[in-house]
Amino acid sequence: MNLKGVFNRVKAAIAKPIWASFINFTYNKIFAKKDYYYGIVYSCIDALAQQVSKSKYKLVQNTTTGDKVTIMSHPALNLLKRPNNFQTGADLLYLISSHIDAHGKAYLYPVPNGSGMPVELWALDPARMQTVKGDGFIVGYIYTNPKGDRIPFDPIEIIPIMRPNPFDQYDGISTIEQ
Repeated sequence: MNLKGVFNRVKAAIAKPIWASFINFTYNKIFAKKDYYYGIVYSCIDALAQQVSKSKYKLVQNTTTGDKVTIMSHPALNLLKRPNNFQTGADLLYLISSHIDAHGKAYLYPVPNGSGMPVELWALDPARMQTVKGDGFIVGYIYTNPKGDRIPFDPIEIIPIMRPNPFDQYDGISTIEQ
């Protein structure tokens, strides 16, 4: 067997999922290539998100004299360090980065207390979020939770983070779509 034949056999083996070897049927080659690229895309998004999750940030205030003072303790820093009872700040940064790379957008929901100050911060799944467009702008969002319930949000309740999309000013564009 020549080198080209060996290369083609290795390429076919890599593109074929493991479970397909144990099932006796003709495997769809288009599906195999799609699965292969999904694995590569996931690996790239994961590597980027891991680096973003290690980011260090600080709060800096400009004084009237033009100096900059680093603020060491502030409710906003506490919220970013521990956004909710289930995630760390690194978890939240990871999710934001992976959502932007995979979907071109990320949505944050700051949960307010009785006085309107955010006490929790949640990254919502962009695949479950629908933008409601009105006359010239966004009039709301609808989030469909895993149970299928549709939860409406006013535009001021959601913090959208978008990678600019030249084809749709209301929606982001993922790295894959570019």
